[in-house]
Amino acid sequence: MTRGRIGWVVATLVAASACTAGVPGAPIAAPISAPTTSVPRADVAACADGDCEVTVTAAAVIAFEPRLRVGELTVRSIERNVVTLQIPMIGGAGFGCAGPDCSSTITGADEDGQTTGRASTRPGGRVTANGVAVEVLSVADGAAVLRISPTA
Repeated sequence: MTRGRIGWVVATLVAASACTAGVPGAPIAAPISAPTTSVPRADVAACADGDCEVTVTAAAVIAFEPRLRVGELTVRSIERNVVTLQIPMIGGAGFGCAGPDCSSTITGADEDGQTTGRASTRPGGRVTANGVAVEVLSVADGAAVLRISPTA
């Protein structure tokens, strides 16, 4: 989701809750508690430590701490219940894919010494790249829920 659309959604929610404030019989908006590992759709920054659950759409980019030895994970596409991820690996090429209809490729090292892995999988699939594992939990309406965890 782009920043413009996020701003629109937030502004709409704020305006809607302000319109019903103090109106007898109007629904009351209450904060929604989420598990500590859940990350709002736009807050991929919380995944930097390699430990989160996040809802993403195509073109989402997740940056990780250097200790995990991966570059920015990019969600290349989400189509027909299949999620395609691209992950550059730094200082090695530990890359794998397991699960339903999981396929993967690795490209050679670029001028910076990064090897890039690309994998496509359905819910239940797990992609590992150096210090990070990415499991596709579900896909619906052009969005995917990913569980990201450190491998070491």
